[in-house]
Amino acid sequence: MEARKGLWELMTVSTSQIQEWRLLLFSKFVVLRAQEKVDEWLQQAVSLARTIPSRDAVLQETLGILERFNQQLPVLAKLSSPTLKHKHWRNIFKGMGLLYAPEWNLTVADLMSKKLREHQNKISKICQEAKAEADMEQAFRKLQRRWEGALFRLAKFIVTVWQEDKPQLGATRRKKPTNGLVSNYQTPKQHSRDSGTFTIIGLETLLAQTQDSVMTLSNMLLSPHVAEFRLEVEHWVQLLQELGNVN
Repeated sequence: MEARKGLWELMTVSTSQIQEWRLLLFSKFVVLRAQEKVDEWLQQAVSLARTIPSRDAVLQETLGILERFNQQLPVLAKLSSPTLKHKHWRNIFKGMGLLYAPEWNLTVADLMSKKLREHQNKISKICQEAKAEADMEQAFRKLQRRWEGALFRLAKFIVTVWQEDKPQLGATRRKKPTNGLVSNYQTPKQHSRDSGTFTIIGLETLLAQTQDSVMTLSNMLLSPHVAEFRLEVEHWVQLLQELGNVN
């Protein structure tokens, strides 16, 4: 009696909860939590099956409800990815032979009615493309932020020149000796002078970093996943190339 009572409670609770989930907007549906709950219910059903005959109608119906919903969850998990944009949803629906409008408020039941499992290979491919695009944009934004926040330390550019000391007023400048004899001739000396310009401290390291970033961005431009922010990447390639010409 206890086992059958537990079975009826399991069927009632799980059926009611699944119906609530089906009516939810898909954007509000947390697939991971639903998966955890369904796994718990399936374990309970298996445990009850040890004392209730396997051909029991209520047991079979309960297991059927849980398994059918459980089979949909992996595809729904992929569709819940935050990397999916309207263009990806449009491609998914197109792959299923359906139209898609961004303003639609799709419920879980709406998606489950589209026979998602029959199109899971197409869905998986589009989800992978969406993630690749998101990963590439994230890498670009990280590089962009690093350069936007870069601090350049400047130092005065001091030049060294050779110059003879000027003789004191009234003094007679002696000619440079030509016979090897000792003379008071003043030889040129090194003098440091402010050039009026600045140099970047660690310039060689900076140039190496710009070359590395230009190569990274150039590789991004070879990928189809850069399409949505291609112009930004091209702009930064130009900026960094100009920075790399600093000498």
